[in-house]
Amino acid sequence: MNTSQLFNNFSGGETSPLLAARVDSAAYAMGAKKLRNFIPMMTGGVRKRPGTWLYKADASDKKTRLVEWDTGLAGENARLLLVFAAVSETETGIDVYREAGLAGRLTLSGVGEAGLFELQYAVTSEAGSSALWLVHRNIAPRTMTATEETIPETLDTPAFFDDSKPVFDAPGKYPGAAAVYAGRLCLGGNGRVSKPDMAEPPSRQRHRTKQVS
Repeated sequence: MNTSQLFNNFSGGETSPLLAARVDSAAYAMGAKKLRNFIPMMTGGVRKRPGTWLYKADASDKKTRLVEWDTGLAGENARLLLVFAAVSETETGIDVYREAGLAGRLTLSGVGEAGLFELQYAVTSEAGSSALWLVHRNIAPRTMTATEETIPETLDTPAFFDDSKPVFDAPGKYPGAAAVYAGRLCLGGNGRVSKPDMAEPPSRQRHRTKQVS
């Protein structure tokens, strides 16, 4: 006579194949061999994984790029979707989406269709806010900030990237890469050779010149 055993606790998620016969293990009792399109809940059950939504159908032939922004904030701004679409050769539109739909629209000047996929980004967080940094070697870095109550409304340029400084006086001289390391924002990667008046050993200057050439 066949019997069925009731399993109603999946808080352990998928278990290792090494636990396939460990009926005496607590992890075996709280897990499943395979969970597909389900999310384990702390209460023991599972719920269906969220699907996808059609926010907008774009019939244009302009290049488009999607960036998921995990802000780490509470509420409806916990996760935002940024849609980058080239408006012209020198401008890119940024649509900000929440789960409810389109929440805002920004314009990034200086980067168009040709540089859309050269844009790099990094996310930094402070108490109650999250900032997404956009960098491209042809423009000064831009930041957009979200809080639990507000979405980004402007693209700001940090004061230390003032165009009046000689090191940032032309396209191609700005940082082209961004990353967060040990809680600190790191910018770099503009591919420039050091100026002769910078205090570096001659051997290092030659090495950097070879890298660029």
